[in-house]
Amino acid sequence: MSLRRANTALPILGASLGVVMLIFLCCAAPEVYSPGAGSSEVDSPSWHFGHGIIYSNLGRSDDIAYGDVDGDGDTDIVNNSDDNIYWYKNNGGSRPSWTRSGMIVPPHSDWSGEAGWLGTWVGDFDGDGDLDVVSGAKGDYGGRTHPTAWFENADGRGGSWTEHPLPITGDYYDHARTHDFNGDGRDDIIIQKKQGGGVYYLPSPSDPSGTWPSYKIGTGANGLSLFDVDRDGDMDVLVNNTWLENPGNPASTDWPVHQVGSIDGVKNSAGDLNGDGYTDIVYTSEEETGIWVYLGPADPKTGSWTQVTISTSHTGNHSNWLADFDRDGDLDILTAEMHTKGQHRVTVFENADGSGRNWIPHVMATTGSHNAIAVDINKDQMPDIVGKNFTSVSGNLNPLEVWYNTLAPNTSPTPTPTPSTVGTPPTAGLHLWFKADAGISGTTSNRVAQWNDQSSYGLHAVQTTDSKRPVYVGNVINGRPIVRFDGVDDDMRFGTWDIDGLQAMTIAMVSANTRFQTSQYGDEGGQHGTTHAPINWPENGDWGTTYLSPFQRSISWRFGTGEVDNINVYQRPQSIGGQFTITMSVKSATSEYLYVDGDLVKSKLNARPALANHVDYGDLASARGDTWFAGDIAEILVYAKALSDSERIQVRDYFRSKYFSGSPLSRRLSPPQPLLPLSPPSFLPRPAIYRIAAR
Repeated sequence: MSLRRANTALPILGASLGVVMLIFLCCAAPEVYSPGAGSSEVDSPSWHFGHGIIYSNLGRSDDIAYGDVDGDGDTDIVNNSDDNIYWYKNNGGSRPSWTRSGMIVPPHSDWSGEAGWLGTWVGDFDGDGDLDVVSGAKGDYGGRTHPTAWFENADGRGGSWTEHPLPITGDYYDHARTHDFNGDGRDDIIIQKKQGGGVYYLPSPSDPSGTWPSYKIGTGANGLSLFDVDRDGDMDVLVNNTWLENPGNPASTDWPVHQVGSIDGVKNSAGDLNGDGYTDIVYTSEEETGIWVYLGPADPKTGSWTQVTISTSHTGNHSNWLADFDRDGDLDILTAEMHTKGQHRVTVFENADGSGRNWIPHVMATTGSHNAIAVDINKDQMPDIVGKNFTSVSGNLNPLEVWYNTLAPNTSPTPTPTPSTVGTPPTAGLHLWFKADAGISGTTSNRVAQWNDQSSYGLHAVQTTDSKRPVYVGNVINGRPIVRFDGVDDDMRFGTWDIDGLQAMTIAMVSANTRFQTSQYGDEGGQHGTTHAPINWPENGDWGTTYLSPFQRSISWRFGTGEVDNINVYQRPQSIGGQFTITMSVKSATSEYLYVDGDLVKSKLNARPALANHVDYGDLASARGDTWFAGDIAEILVYAKALSDSERIQVRDYFRSKYFSGSPLSRRLSPPQPLLPLSPPSFLPRPAIYRIAAR
């Protein structure tokens, strides 16, 4: 990555100072970057994104969330306004047209007080695989003061909504974020009250239409986002200038509080800004002036954080989002001054050298924005910006608007690796290993008749019918080959391996789903959760199939144990199209985990410990209900053990160096702010991860 300067008046601190500060953290003053006069004049015209309007006039408006509301594969927008909550249908294309759909909230004839809604967010609260909405009323109705509710996407297409009350009333809440904290397949809710009246954890009950429990886990107003700050595999909560440590059992009021810095009244986001594997935090002052980065230590509970001041002039920054806008492998910062503050700048701060210390401001607009987000609207794998203002000013309209990313991914600095530069995966417990650059044999037209297992067990995959053989294609991902399955009838069978009785297993793969498919329960005419699986071990008894299925919009997986209704789905916040990803599922007795590009995105606890009800062979691309996987497989590793953390990281790094070193490297990021950023919060340099669980 080259360091690009906006102009010579822009001071950039040297790398040597950064090293000294890391070593003498207790004694040194915070590192400061102060943009000079004229810093908004960026010598990079290509960073001026294309502008579009989603809706012309919102009136007063607070929040923006995103997700595929109607299940058509496009990213839609959810937004609250004075009179109601609406969702905006993305009609597809590089610059999509938009349709404002009907009101989500049913009419309330007894409404009194202030109009409108706050803290609008999305999640799958009933575990049925579609997006629901949560929000809180500014006014009163139904005999309740500022009631909160979740709105069920009743038809799964955003055409019918059912309101269900939540137990939070009184001081109306300002923010909500969602995540499946307890691993039960349904998203839970974190609610933050506006006047500092508390932060609450609401786990979705087995009957989400019934009464929800609530636990007060902390206090504080201003920013709210979610991130695994201490990297222990469970989601923590960031509130203002603190983070609340998940105690392991989230249904607790004992969440330890850790303060980072003394700056108050801030929005927050978290991610790895400098590539050291540790959590960093970004603060933007909501009503005052300033933007700061806190570079995190190895131990975020007891270590010292390094403060880097990015701006001392940006004022009223209610927007704080991390995204890799130029796709160069590091996270940039989106922020925006409100239209009532400062110079009304909508700005992307470019992480100039990937250190998290040197930043270049790119001003996208000077019309202001409020609670803006970054999300890939048009499926080009580049994060766009969606924003709006808090209200109209001086009679002007308040549009819901989008800035389309016009940058080309910057992937040139890193050369394509040769096989000699790629490491090796761990071999202890390795029981099955398919890789497209070894063990391929076939007949004509590059059709693969046999794919040899590279482990010591020789579980070769075979297809004897020529017309049903997948195709070997060279130079597809980072100069390396893949095996391509047509989704019609291409498949292979491997064996013999009796996995029944195993209490630990790991499946890891690099793959791409080249046509929209899903295996969510209830979709495609009610077919079962195992459809279209790229790898599976079929069942010989109820609920026995084991599979891992990374699709464009979701990932479905199961370790079959005979447990009824054992269907696990992680829903991406938006489609990743035909992009390659690293996916790993791990079973360790009663605990099961799903990782995407190295990050834990979903877990299941209290599972049955032992695999059961399987045949003694497995299939590639052939699945239940005469369905087939459409896509490319570069490599699959299967272990008869649960990989340790160090082994899992070794597999991740092996895959990254082999298949992704010529493209942006994944960085840990707050869950997307409507869904990561599960504040989310944010667009990932890798495929965005936001879990929306399904049963």
